[in-house]
Amino acid sequence: MQRREFLQKSFQYGSVAALASQCPSLFAEPSQQDKFSMALQNDPRLLGWQGLKDDIKPHFSSWSGQLPQELEGRTLFRNGPGRQERGGERYTHWFDGDGFINQFSLSKEGVTHQGKFTQTAKYTEETQAGRFLYHGAGSKVANPKGIKGPQSINTANTSLLPIQGELWAMWEAGTPYRVAQSDLATKGPVAFGADLQGVPFSAHPHHDADRSIWNFGDVSFGEQAAMVLYHLSAQGAVKRYKLVALPHHSYIHDFTVTDKYLIFYLPPMLRREGVTYMERFKWQASLGSRLLIIDKNDLSVVTTLELEAGFSFHFGNSWQVGNELVINLCWYPDAAIMTDVMANIQTGQHAKSYQAAKAYQVRVDLTRNRTRTVVMDHHLEFVQFDKRFVSEPSRYQFGITIENAKNNAEFDSIARIDTDTGLRDHFSFGQHASVEEPLFIAKAGHSQEGEGYLIHTWLDFKQAKTGLAVFDAKKISHGPLAMTQLPYYLPLGFHGAFV
Repeated sequence: MQRREFLQKSFQYGSVAALASQCPSLFAEPSQQDKFSMALQNDPRLLGWQGLKDDIKPHFSSWSGQLPQELEGRTLFRNGPGRQERGGERYTHWFDGDGFINQFSLSKEGVTHQGKFTQTAKYTEETQAGRFLYHGAGSKVANPKGIKGPQSINTANTSLLPIQGELWAMWEAGTPYRVAQSDLATKGPVAFGADLQGVPFSAHPHHDADRSIWNFGDVSFGEQAAMVLYHLSAQGAVKRYKLVALPHHSYIHDFTVTDKYLIFYLPPMLRREGVTYMERFKWQASLGSRLLIIDKNDLSVVTTLELEAGFSFHFGNSWQVGNELVINLCWYPDAAIMTDVMANIQTGQHAKSYQAAKAYQVRVDLTRNRTRTVVMDHHLEFVQFDKRFVSEPSRYQFGITIENAKNNAEFDSIARIDTDTGLRDHFSFGQHASVEEPLFIAKAGHSQEGEGYLIHTWLDFKQAKTGLAVFDAKKISHGPLAMTQLPYYLPLGFHGAFV
């Protein structure tokens, strides 16, 4: 290199260094908030994860179409992550936003919507501080405080359980929060008793045929992998509980109930070192997945069965006929949806290719301890079924699906899948829609499986509006019986309840 060229480059580098020292913001790594804002400009689908900062006052929207008379006066509630940003800092994982409950009150004329943040201990403390204080399940924050226990970071952002005129707002690893159905006022955490204070209570409790409630809480915080099983009365009182050892650490989101058993799906995700909860899970496909089958009578482990490697969030209906168990779930071939897609959803990287969940059925021969599986052709998530047939043979699974998986990776449709024939009845809201979990409501005076309605919300991310629709569950492809759109959008959520 010539001396002149060397001096010129040295001067240039020196000028850049001097400028960087005087104006560090010009050279600083963009914040997560800046990254999200830039990504949103290029990908309007991210609108569903922008988040909110304030409660929403009641707003009325008229129906297009006609609401079935028997649904007048009833209410849809939905829960999900609402607050994604504080003090210029932004969460990176969808699971971490503070819980926000939406209330949709139905009348003959239309829908009155309002929404409120659940006032958890975490939400209250961080509101006073004006910033995020704790690492989330999958997000890191600056200068975090130490976590005393799961309850200190409980966001109550996942699902809702109606109990005696209240809602239990639930998260995967904490005690539920009691919320008033009337005005969404937070009443404080549920009291399960001194022995269970602070013990995780998952976000997916299930009603048995007698209306009692089953749930679990993963307490694998040390070397020993274990969970607590809960059996509650229909009124939410603890009937019994038991600590059960697990064959290995895993990520367990949901489970299913038959007349004799509780059944858990353990994907091959072992815990390793990591700062956040999600970072610690490492996919180990060679281990395969496992089904853990537990006797409801004494809560003992009956058997553990090996399956091909896979991942699942949600179960549909399951039952036993003779010595055969039939288990329905939404199945992914790997855990990329959680470890990669949801972890990068705030920066637009979720759009990268991944294999969405499909309807999946496992049949277990209890005599020979053998399994066989069927992966159906149709995508399915947030699965629901006619709860009048819980633990009984049934053929219909409802949920969200993808109209054309080749051209659109978004869940843009609701569907009914006939597990006997493999046929799908669905309705698409179009390529600019993100469709949320439908809930099944049985028709009064009708007893056949699937005779009812579906109610759900969806986000039109092009128009920046959230809508609500009601379908005849037997005629989904005919389109909504009634629908409306709010003049604003809501964050995409997880689960709901209809009362």
